[in-house]
Amino acid sequence: MMFRLQQLAILAVVAAAGYMAYNYLSGTANKTVDQLVTDYCTGNAVESGLAQKTLSSRAIDGSLPPSTFIGWAYDPDEKKKLLSLALIAKRPTKEGRKVALKLLNERSVPVRIGAVQVFQVTKSKEAVEPLMATMNESDADLSLGARSALEFITDQRFKETGKWKEWWDMNRATFTVTESD
Repeated sequence: MMFRLQQLAILAVVAAAGYMAYNYLSGTANKTVDQLVTDYCTGNAVESGLAQKTLSSRAIDGSLPPSTFIGWAYDPDEKKKLLSLALIAKRPTKEGRKVALKLLNERSVPVRIGAVQVFQVTKSKEAVEPLMATMNESDADLSLGARSALEFITDQRFKETGKWKEWWDMNRATFTVTESD
């Protein structure tokens, strides 16, 4: 058992070192936001992943302001919308929650899943009813994600949509959440 833990620890260190080396060699850390967005939208899986990780780090540390990545949600490019939602989930704001709420009604299932994922990490009373409606979707990732988001927001657990509706009808007026900015 101890030997396995040591192996896992060594593997983790090597993977982290490899990631940092690739990041350094590829110049990702020195790229502009526009270059990173282009890499994310047009690059291969590795370039897209590195671009998203770099943009996420910048969003979290504040060097990429929320107004910038929230704006990408209005771009017709689906990949920019997905990137916007991923960054909103990393650094939620009131405006970001409003955008995610709006994108719950998007035609694109991947974008809707991205919007649901925002509400799996940030709470909003306004998201409860749209998420309840989304639980009835035929796409399993979308409906299960909506259920997970509802459980996170409300601290309730129901398997049936009807139970959620009953609970919401009884608690809508008094239900509150603490939203963070």
